[in-house]
Amino acid sequence: MCLIEQWWTSEDLHMMRRMTTQFAAGAPSDDDEEDQLQIRARPFYTVVMIVISAVMNLAVVSCAGNYYISVDDDVFVVIKIFATLLALATPFLLLWRAKHPYLITAIACGLTALFQLDSLLVAFCVAGVVARRGNLRKNAPWIALSLFSAFTAVLSDMLLPPKYSLWMLFFSNSQASETLHPAGGGITVFAWFLCFLTAVIETSLGVGAGLMMRNSAMSRRSLAQARSERQRADDIQTSLSNKQIADSIAAEAHDTLAHSLSLIAVNATTLGADVEKLKQAPDDSQLQTTIQRKSDDLRGQAAGALDEAHSIIDMLRHPDEAARLLVPGEETALTQEALDALFADVRESGTELRLWVDIRGLSALNPAIGKVAFRAVQEGLTNARRHAPGVPVSLSISVVPTKGITLNMTNPIGNPDRNSMGNSAEAAIQNQIPSINPTESTTAQQRDPHSGGNGLPGLVQRVEECKGTCVYGADQRGIFHLEVCLPFVPIS
Repeated sequence: MCLIEQWWTSEDLHMMRRMTTQFAAGAPSDDDEEDQLQIRARPFYTVVMIVISAVMNLAVVSCAGNYYISVDDDVFVVIKIFATLLALATPFLLLWRAKHPYLITAIACGLTALFQLDSLLVAFCVAGVVARRGNLRKNAPWIALSLFSAFTAVLSDMLLPPKYSLWMLFFSNSQASETLHPAGGGITVFAWFLCFLTAVIETSLGVGAGLMMRNSAMSRRSLAQARSERQRADDIQTSLSNKQIADSIAAEAHDTLAHSLSLIAVNATTLGADVEKLKQAPDDSQLQTTIQRKSDDLRGQAAGALDEAHSIIDMLRHPDEAARLLVPGEETALTQEALDALFADVRESGTELRLWVDIRGLSALNPAIGKVAFRAVQEGLTNARRHAPGVPVSLSISVVPTKGITLNMTNPIGNPDRNSMGNSAEAAIQNQIPSINPTESTTAQQRDPHSGGNGLPGLVQRVEECKGTCVYGADQRGIFHLEVCLPFVPIS
């Protein structure tokens, strides 16, 4: 006993259980899993096959049973009685053909050959094997076994006397019956060939039906996979569209609100300085008028910023309409009127603006490119007012169809006073604005993502999406540079 326990290790027992499980599942080996195809058997077709197989089994068994009764062979009569029970029971094996096609086929072939049942059940079983297991090399032995079982079933019936043979009923003519089954006994060579041909036809029909079911199932699976991939692609496209809309809304909010709020901040600062002056000279009527005008401007700018905030909120509430609301309009287009209004706001905030403008063919410029160029000008001026208030800003705009769109903006960083400019520039370079080397470009990949706010990095992204370039930074003299180059895209 100890020797047996030493011989049968746990690994051996595990292997035996694994082989038993494989045989019960009807799977010859593990590498057959990739060839398996799950086909759900429809109840109606299963019932029809069970009924047809049962009827044919009973017909074949009853004919043979009558012969053995006529010759008083009690042993075979008992066998045929048991075969009658099997004739009714074996068709129900088809209920398990989906889970165990190999095992069910083996049982059906064995019972058909041993008890001389009808071969139609075998054809149904081999159809299930071919449909659910696509490896032809592994299916070949099962097809050969089905062919042999069908041949023995037809042959055993053909060997009976003509009046007890189900197949001989199809050849009831005396001349045809004599050709297949002469009076001397036995069957002719032609009858043997006919038995083999019948078995081949039945097996071929089973294999063909299995291939048809397998191809149909694979087509349905391919269509389902294609629909799944299409749905996945649509979901990804929807996510990308939503991401693009969200990025556009964020950029629009930054461009509009940052510009308006920076104007409000600058005007509030100058208004506070004027109020301090008014305290020292309360009778200065001109200063009072200036304060009144600036307060009115400040109130109007605040109202405009509120309207812009409402517009952004509406886009967030109705993302489906955001794409329509983000279409370039007259206020954001690179036109003379929009630029004049932008420059007027900048000058009213107290910023000294030096302009060099060379604009040609604006009427033929694509509005989408024009909006990006306008936002670049707006972001550059907003950035200058925010980080270096009170310093002069130099801006050159060149729009030439043959050369493209070029924007150059420069301004000193911090206090324009020479003694304090160095400290302001150094602090700005270290804390807020990236440095620029005249020999190297500061692109989106080279700049430090933590070096500033979202305005200029977002501008770089939008410019690069339009196949343009955006470079910004401060040089060693404390001068901040912003250069944007965009292609001239005409209206399509």
